[in-house]
Amino acid sequence: MSSRTTRAFLLALAGGLAVALAPAGAGAQDFKPFKLNAVGNVMGVPQFTEVEKPIFEGLKEKSNGRIEVRFRGFHELGMKGDEMIRLASRGNFDIVALLAGYISGDAPFFIGIDIPGLAPTLEDARKQSDAYRDVLDKYLQEKFNLTLLAVWPNPLQILWCRDPVNSLDDLKGKRIRVHSTALAALVKGIGGVYVSIPFAEVYTAMQRGVADCAATSTVAGNAQKWYEVTNHFVTLPLGWATTTHVAYKGFWDGLEPGAREFLKKEISRMEQALWDLARDRGEDGLNCSLGKECKYGTKGAMKSVYRLTSADLARVRDIVSGSVLSDWAADCAKTYQPCAKQWNDTIGKVVGISIKQ
Repeated sequence: MSSRTTRAFLLALAGGLAVALAPAGAGAQDFKPFKLNAVGNVMGVPQFTEVEKPIFEGLKEKSNGRIEVRFRGFHELGMKGDEMIRLASRGNFDIVALLAGYISGDAPFFIGIDIPGLAPTLEDARKQSDAYRDVLDKYLQEKFNLTLLAVWPNPLQILWCRDPVNSLDDLKGKRIRVHSTALAALVKGIGGVYVSIPFAEVYTAMQRGVADCAATSTVAGNAQKWYEVTNHFVTLPLGWATTTHVAYKGFWDGLEPGAREFLKKEISRMEQALWDLARDRGEDGLNCSLGKECKYGTKGAMKSVYRLTSADLARVRDIVSGSVLSDWAADCAKTYQPCAKQWNDTIGKVVGISIKQ
């Protein structure tokens, strides 16, 4: 090999090594430093502690110090979930996690992405959220000055109950804690009595008998030790407590292109990790609370699980396709007239249901 060829080879090799060994944040050199004020989901659950928090707080290092991050859970701010969309739309924060059920009063169109009873599997939930994503982004931009960044599920929401349940009829007259208007409509449809209790207060409410059952995921309930105040699960498919991350448009549109692309990639990575968590942890959370083999959570000593039969699921679907959807559409149309049509054209086509207009 000639000296010229050898020199060219060594230069190419050095260049390749430089690229291979470049720090993860090297691509973040294309924007000026800025501060990011972000608010995450419910504190104390794996979605917050294992995914949101490390990704947001890791942005500073990954951007080579160019992004100074202040990240908190909304409970840390002393806020209720329904307050967050109002604060976000005014630009009080740059990026905010919004749980569909918590903000359904202010933004009823939002809950269309997670109508209870229509997505018994995670695959169903993914198809429905993908179908609704663009119309939800348009709605948020027009009505709240927010840009949709991520859509993700919690593990499947089911009921945690104090007393035995051996059929859907056993839920008649039960006081059932819910976290959205659509869940309230389903509970009413099966003969229950819905009550609204902040998530942080559910443990005490169940302990004192203020509620007979409460809706949340197997993972969140286990993390909050609901197995100490309940004994029985009911696999009523209450949805996935779909959550989003949104950005205030003034902040998002004002970012340099390089900064925006950098954040998009990191938030996309977070979104996929949250979908993976919902898939991997759901059954484990249930097993942990029952005192069975437990990989991620804490073992409890709950007594039983009532798994809905195919006849039960058909009954739930009938209730949802009738009163639940019609009530939601009527409420939504008060503030956003295209609700029913946009739902029919997106999720309605996926599930084979059409809301009468």
